[in-house]
Amino acid sequence: MMAAIGCSFYANTDDPSVGLRGFAKWTLVAMIIIATYLFAILPAISHVEVLVAVLAPAFLVFGYLIARPATFFIGMLLAANTATMMALQETYKADFASFANSSLAFFVGTELSVISIRLIRSVGSEWSVRRMMRRGWIAIAEAAERRGQRDRAVFAGVMLNRIGTLAPRLLALKDSELRKIDNLRELRVGLNIVDLRRARRHLLPRTLNAIDAMLDELALCFRKHDGSAMPQALLQRIDQAMAATVDETGGGRTDALIGLVGIRRGLFPDDADYRPEIAPSLGSVAA
Repeated sequence: MMAAIGCSFYANTDDPSVGLRGFAKWTLVAMIIIATYLFAILPAISHVEVLVAVLAPAFLVFGYLIARPATFFIGMLLAANTATMMALQETYKADFASFANSSLAFFVGTELSVISIRLIRSVGSEWSVRRMMRRGWIAIAEAAERRGQRDRAVFAGVMLNRIGTLAPRLLALKDSELRKIDNLRELRVGLNIVDLRRARRHLLPRTLNAIDAMLDELALCFRKHDGSAMPQALLQRIDQAMAATVDETGGGRTDALIGLVGIRRGLFPDDADYRPEIAPSLGSVAA
């Protein structure tokens, strides 16, 4: 029964064995507390007032742990297991052999859950995080390939939901290099790509071609992205697009510059500032 319950509790997590280990550890602590009450304290109690007084310290501590988000899981396990397994009745009927048998079964059942999960589930949190990050990078590539043809609010909602899902998983990766990746970067870059769409119909063909070449390079880079720094070839494409946009005379100049600056700052925050006089020409890259 406990093996089934344990597997069901944590089946939706990336690495259920971690939660099950904690479940088993704090269940063992609850058993020690129960044994102390059943065989050392309760036999000497004959009045309900005294019973309340001796139970109060433990359950007040459990309530305090439950009230704190950081220790909610610990407090919940201790409170639920202690109250359930103590099984207070109108008369004292504690039997050590029965208690030891049920406690051992409880603990072994939880350990069997860990063994079963590790045999069946072969992936952990890092694999799930990489998969979700990869989906975010693909979303950026698709936005660039479609030239930003997507509703801004819908895109932001999808990316924010993905970031919210990633955050607790990243916290579980103590020493992983994935924690150094800025997950908000994809959101900022994607929104700037979508914003470029507003400027497209008001740009000259020369400027539009430079922006489209940059978006093609950006899509290619994100489809091959592995979490490392973006290549300098993409920075050159962005600077070329900015150089063409600076000379733009159409009505979409401001929107296009805002989008390009946002993409540049999002992908290359530590690179030197854009300098129009040193930006490579379109002809040199084409050559």
